Amino acid sequence: MGSNDSLTTKVTPLVNGIKEDSNRLTYLLNMMREGYANNRWKNKDIGTIQAIFHEESELKAKSLPPTTERLIWLVENLKQAIGNKELDPESKTTKLRNELISGEKRTILEAKNNILTYDESKNFPHKWWVLESNSKPDLFILTDKYIFVGDTKQTEESLTKSTNLDENRVQLVREIEGAMKYEKYNYIGGNQRQVISFYIVSENFLGRKGNQEDLTKTMNGDAVMWDNSLKHLSHQSIEEIKETYIGYTTWEDITETLGFIFSN
Repeated sequence: MGSNDSLTTKVTPLVNGIKEDSNRLTYLLNMMREGYANNRWKNKDIGTIQAIFHEESELKAKSLPPTTERLIWLVENLKQAIGNKELDPESKTTKLRNELISGEKRTILEAKNNILTYDESKNFPHKWWVLESNSKPDLFILTDKYIFVGDTKQTEESLTKSTNLDENRVQLVREIEGAMKYEKYNYIGGNQRQVISFYIVSENFLGRKGNQEDLTKTMNGDAVMWDNSLKHLSHQSIEEIKETYIGYTTWEDITETLGFIFSN
C-alpha cells in the first residue's frame, strides 16, 4: 500500500474523478505502458463499475487474504523464505515459528493441519501458523467484467518486494493473487471477471536508484519480480498472474493527459 500522503493527495482525487465520469478509468488504463510482454489495454470495454475500494472511501481498502497454497508453502519453506533474518526467541509465536525454521516435524504438521482445516473463503486469523498477512491494494475496482488492482508510489523509496517473513514477495504480486482468490469465492455465474494490474508512480520515484530497472524487469517477466514471489505455484499459474500486468503510468502524466489537479 502507498503512503498516507499519496492516498490523500493522489488516490482520493483520482477515484472521485472516475466516479464523476467512468470513461476516465478507460483513459487511465490506456495510459499504461511497458506491461508484461508489452501487453497494453487499448480501449477495451471496462464494463459497469460496481465498487471502488480505497483507504479513504466508505468501503476502505480491500483486504485480500493469502491462499491456502501460499500459507502451506511458507510453513514448509520458512527457512528458505526468511533468509538470514532471526526471530525473537522470547514470545510463544516466534518460538513456534523458529521451530518451523528448524524443521520440527510436529510443529510443521500442526501448522499445516490448522491451515488445511480453516475455511479459506474467510480471513485467516492472527495466529502463529499464519505466516503472511492480508494485502491491501491502493486501488481495487470491481466492474462486471474486471477486477482492477493498482499499487501506487509517490514518496516511497522503492517498490515493496518483501514481507516480514519472506525476503522475496512483491506487494503487487500478493495483491494480484489475492484478487484472483477474491473472484474465486465471489463468482456468481456467467463469465468470470479478469484481474488487471498496474502501477501509478511519480517521476521522482522513477528517478530513484533501481526503480526504473524494477519496472523494466516487471515488464520482462523477470523471476525477481514474479517467480520468486510465487514458488508455491506452477509455471502456468505464474504466467497467468504475469499476464494481468498492463504496465505503469505516472501521476504527472495523469495530470497532463486527463487534467487532474493533485495537491503535493
